[in-house]
Formats: sequence, C-alpha cells, structure tokens
Amino acid sequence: MIYNYEDPKAYLIRIVSNESVNYLRGLARDEKLFASIRPLLVVESPSPEQTVFYHETEKKVHEAVERLPLACRRIYRMSREELMRIPEIASELNLSNSTVKNQLVKALKSIRLHIGNIAPYQGADKGATYTYQLNLTPDVYFRTNPSSGANPALFDLGNDEIAWNMGYRNIKFYPDSINTANKNQNNDVPVFRYADILLMKAEAILRGASATGGQTALSLANQVRAGRTTSAAWTTITLDSVYNERCREFTWETWHRNDMIRFGKYEGAWGFKTNTDVYRRIFPIPNTALLLNPKLTQNPGY
Repeated sequence: MIYNYEDPKAYLIRIVSNESVNYLRGLARDEKLFASIRPLLVVESPSPEQTVFYHETEKKVHEAVERLPLACRRIYRMSREELMRIPEIASELNLSNSTVKNQLVKALKSIRLHIGNIAPYQGADKGATYTYQLNLTPDVYFRTNPSSGANPALFDLGNDEIAWNMGYRNIKFYPDSINTANKNQNNDVPVFRYADILLMKAEAILRGASATGGQTALSLANQVRAGRTTSAAWTTITLDSVYNERCREFTWETWHRNDMIRFGKYEGAWGFKTNTDVYRRIFPIPNTALLLNPKLTQNPGY
C-alpha cells in the first residue's frame, strides 16, 4: 500500500535508514561495534506528521506480528529480525522451502491487513474540523451535497469523514472483555425476556383478557418502567403506549417487525419507506424452494 505524502523523499530516506540499521544490527553482533556505527546513520529528519505516522505504523506492525500463529510468527521473525534466508530457515526448522515461503506470504498478508486501517484520510474535506456528537432524531435522511460523493438513489451517504460517522451504532449486549480466557462470560444474550412477558400480559388485558393476581395493565407496564431510572411511572395506559414502551425496551432485539404487524403499524410510512401493501407482512418463498418443490405456491403478491 502506497500512502500519499507531501514529501515522499524524506519518508523513503527514513525507510532505507531503518532497514540499514536493522541489517547492520544483524551483522554487528558486538554492541560496541553497533554503537560506533549508529552516529554515522544520520539522515534528514522527516516532518512531524511523518514521524507520528511512522511510529503508529511501527506499533501496528508489532501488534500484527504478535497476533500471528506461533509457527508463522517464528518464521517471520527469523526472516525479518534475524535476517535469515528462506533455505536457512527451512534447514533449521526442518521444513521445505515452499512451506517457509508460504508462511512468510501469510504473515505479510496478515500484517498488511492489520495496518491497512491507519492510512490518513485524503478526502476533499481532510482539513475540516468535525465535531463528534450524538444527535438523536426520528428522521431518516440522506445527505445530498454532491461534493461529499453522496448519492441518495443508491443509498450512498458519501465517502468522507462525516459519512463514515453517520447512522446509529448499538451494542446492547456488550461483549465481556474481562473473562476472555474461557466460555464463562458474563454477557449472556437473553432469549426470553421477563419484561416481554409483563408487557404481553398488559397488552392482553387491554385487548380484553381478564386481569389475574391483582395485576392490571398499568401496574404491569410500570413494573417494567421501574427497572429504569429514567422512566417515571404512568398514570394511564393505552395500547399505543404499550407499543411505544415495547419499542424502547426491546430496541435492537429483532422483535419490532412482529410488534408492528400485531399493532397495525407495519403499513405506515417512515423515512424512505412508503409502501403500504399488506401482503408484505409475509415473506416470499425463495425461488430455490419453489424449484425444488413444484407443489409449493408462491405467497400472494410476489
């Protein structure tokens, strides 16, 4: 990968210098000899930006090497740090030349992939200041500024810093980053939610079912809301308010489509969605299934 520098000459000089230092270090096993050589290896200093990028790249390479499989990492270090040739590595490890070469190719590919994310952004707005903030809105919209590369017809937000940071991100059940050595992690994803049971019972009561256990639709919903410090207790309740509460409680749990259909909201319009066809509540049967079983009949509307 080639990066775009204002002064590529200085950066190339730095690369050659570092490679020369590594080569001479391999030849000069005596630290005193290396110390006497080092002052002679003075080159033109790169710019501050190049220095930062160089150190960041060096750090990324080290991280990538540490993540390599043990055998692959050993071969890489013998080649790059001990400056051993492929036949020498193969002889020492009792491997074929082709095996050593394949491992080196695999290592270099992995390292390139790991450091590929640190290339500096070179878009038209690379010098602009961008303030990262959370802007919650129910509106769904696309940018239409042509200079950003945005293309609403293709659902493309553009290829600049702002486009990369648009949209909602959610990690509702955050991975356990502490207990990583075994499978006993404290981030189990729920399958059955007690809050779902309470709100389903509240909904059933509002739809005409008999209340049991002294519970009312209002008390059941408030039991769910009491689990959040930001939700005050309700004094009245309707089916719409139960629907809205389910939207909040079960967001990003892949259940909302079912709720929309049950509450008669699925044919509504929001964002770029304007279709009101009721038949879309049911998915089409895949063509592969229809070809395999001629007795199947496609669902209405498809």
